Amino acid sequence: MTRIKTNINWLWCFLLLGADICCAQTKLLTYNAGLLETIPYKQERGDYIAANIGQSDPDIICLQEVWLRKDVEFILSINQFRYPYFLSGVHKETRPKILTPCSNISLISVMFKLVANGCTSRTTPGQKAQCVVEKTGAMDLPQKCISCLAVSATGGFKFTNLLQDCVLTSEGEVNLPGVLVLSKRPMINPQVKYFMPAIKKTVYRGYIHFQDEKVGDIACTHLTANLGFQYIEPNLQSIFQSYEDQNFFETVTMEIDLKSASRVVIMGDLNFGGGIPQRNIKEEFGKSYHHLMISGYHSPYVDNVGLCTYCGNNALAVTQYDLTNTESDQESSIIDHIFVRGISVVYSQRVFTEFVPGLPFTPSDHFGVQATVIDKGHDLKVHVKFNVTN
Repeated sequence: MTRIKTNINWLWCFLLLGADICCAQTKLLTYNAGLLETIPYKQERGDYIAANIGQSDPDIICLQEVWLRKDVEFILSINQFRYPYFLSGVHKETRPKILTPCSNISLISVMFKLVANGCTSRTTPGQKAQCVVEKTGAMDLPQKCISCLAVSATGGFKFTNLLQDCVLTSEGEVNLPGVLVLSKRPMINPQVKYFMPAIKKTVYRGYIHFQDEKVGDIACTHLTANLGFQYIEPNLQSIFQSYEDQNFFETVTMEIDLKSASRVVIMGDLNFGGGIPQRNIKEEFGKSYHHLMISGYHSPYVDNVGLCTYCGNNALAVTQYDLTNTESDQESSIIDHIFVRGISVVYSQRVFTEFVPGLPFTPSDHFGVQATVIDKGHDLKVHVKFNVTN
């Protein structure tokens, strides 16, 4: 049904607006792939996402939660001919590939304290994480090792996994900050930018910033999530009081960095969004959402589609509520966005809502968002939008 509706929309575009405007468009896609061990069937889902990420023929793709180098390289290997231009945190590295993320001998002491302090026997994931960061000295390790341990531990504090991923091999080498951009066109001045890069963190956040010749400035990001009531970032507790404060700082930092550009896209899992009560969409980190709105941005997907992207009835999302221990159990929100400023959008839709063949699950705990924008020099004279609400 989605394909039929899409074809009809393009037909109307040609009839109403003409071939010049309809051909001078760029299709953008953002998708949180959820490639973490906490989310069931990671291997099967990852294979499906890699094989189908270009199924709707987007020109530029922003992926989040592609945390491991091996997952980045697998996605690229399947899509390299259609998307020859790409950037991630691992491609930012100028030095040779490291042998292992955690070759530091001090890891032995961390592992000993992990057991001695009973961190693995704590009741909730939050309690386990708090024990690790406060009682083991893990935050004294190199950032690459901290991030590898954090990603590996999402599947449970299993010593065999930690050793395999982070110590004995480079299997767990981490793509910081977990985002990957694929493009059909060359990226101009591409950069990976980190928030507060000098401070060690359990989750290292940032964004990929580049210019596209037809669209303008584009930022692909994954901002701090609501991970529960207790804020567990030991090196940031003197700066922020909550995950919402950290998310707001990241939002403002990115907005200021892009302020001088006349045409801007900010897309990704921003972990904030406004509420739509009539659709049971709850507000999430509203301060960040409203800051972008008053800064001249808007989200056509929210305005014209308004369906949840992180949904309480998504079976994979339900598995994550227990992990975060928030009061948001099985509530729905729109936290995946394609925000634009100075750019016209004619088409928005939700994507990756189908089940993976052979599984009773969608490919991720998130749904994707796709938008078609008008290229430079072809801005619409008539305000027309086409949207698919599925």
